[in-house]
Amino acid sequence: MKSTGRALARVELRGCLESPMAYDRQPIVHHFRRIESDRALGLTQVRAMAP
Repeated sequence: MKSTGRALARVELRGCLESPMAYDRQPIVHHFRRIESDRALGLTQVRAMAP
């Protein structure tokens, strides 16, 4: 099976469940949190790259 280069996990942060998706070769993490039964909120975090 070919690797997709990303991982998704469920974690608890400040009392709320969220699912951050981190990429192997990119400094990006997408955070997803359910805010209503039919809605989710997404946030993209870009980490600083080493020079």
